Amino acid sequence: MNENQKDTVLIVDDTRSICILVNAALKNTFNTQIANDGEEALKIAFSDNPPDLILLDVMMPKMDGYEVCARLKADQRTKHIPVIFVTAKTQFADIKKGFEVGGIDYIMKPINLPDLMTRVTARLNLENAMKANQDLRNKLNK
Repeated sequence: MNENQKDTVLIVDDTRSICILVNAALKNTFNTQIANDGEEALKIAFSDNPPDLILLDVMMPKMDGYEVCARLKADQRTKHIPVIFVTAKTQFADIKKGFEVGGIDYIMKPINLPDLMTRVTARLNLENAMKANQDLRNKLNK
């Protein structure tokens, strides 16, 4: 990614107020997309322009966030996309399950927006550094 291009964050939550709040916090720094359920999230993730990171609620109708994450991680096209759970499910078993299905972080509601911004920024900086490192390795090996 070039320096002028913003990373894209997909916000997945069935609560409209959460989507509005998180989008408002991130939209000046990142490109944002919103999905209101798991099926919509998968459709966006499997598109020609997948997000760079997904913020994913757990408790949603039809398909919960754990199932969405498991499907993302099972597919070659999307297994590399980092997923951060953002949820009110705070029991140890819930957090453990989030990591077991492939999440890389777990943020509890109510959302602390500065903490969310710090975690999203740090993870995307790490992802971009790893991509740049791999690109450099590929060039050196040619």
